[in-house]
Amino acid sequence: MTGSSITEVMASSAKVTGVAVTESMVSALDTTTEGAKTLTVTYTKDGKTFNKQFVVVVQDALSGITVKDFPVDEYLYGEALDLTGATIEVELESGEKEIVPITKDMVSGYTAKPSSSKFDDSDEYIQVITITYTKDGKTQTTTYPVTMKDYLESIVVENLQDEYTYGEALNVDGATVAEVMASGKTKDKVQLTKDMVSGYNPKQEGNQTLTITYAGKTATEVVNVKD
Repeated sequence: MTGSSITEVMASSAKVTGVAVTESMVSALDTTTEGAKTLTVTYTKDGKTFNKQFVVVVQDALSGITVKDFPVDEYLYGEALDLTGATIEVELESGEKEIVPITKDMVSGYTAKPSSSKFDDSDEYIQVITITYTKDGKTQTTTYPVTMKDYLESIVVENLQDEYTYGEALNVDGATVAEVMASGKTKDKVQLTKDMVSGYNPKQEGNQTLTITYAGKTATEVVNVKD
């Protein structure tokens, strides 16, 4: 009843305010069960006793939350957050606990396509997501780490000679190939070697499409042979 006060209404209808409500004026409140409760405030002055009843609601307030299950905690770059089977354990002031499914509207801080600069040398990025839960107007938050992995999406070839005279051997001097990750990050370039290239015929005039194979990925380059 902190801050509560009594207003005296005199016979003349005049009002006197500012009489603080003390604990001794209020009937006992049963807080062991939830629901609507009736309180009686008793005030005595000049030998007269006055009673006033109020209805209050007892709620088992939210005390804290922890992540109970989060089955899918590893993702490839670009994958959406999967909350299948994810739950939190909700603890109430009474000590009671309950399990609540985690829904998308409870989660913040997850990015399916973060900047390539976020990934470390092992092509991983730890994202810490925030889970927020509200019950009866009271909110609690907790965090949970999920791992995102970048992956090889393609390769890029640079500086391959693209003009040849009839009968000239394939020239890979100065040509490079590099891995390109899904995040767009390009890894260190390596020297292109002839065994990475197929489809070249020095005795076939015109445009030729060459296939370059590296790290399990392929790229194509067009060269031209002239007589």
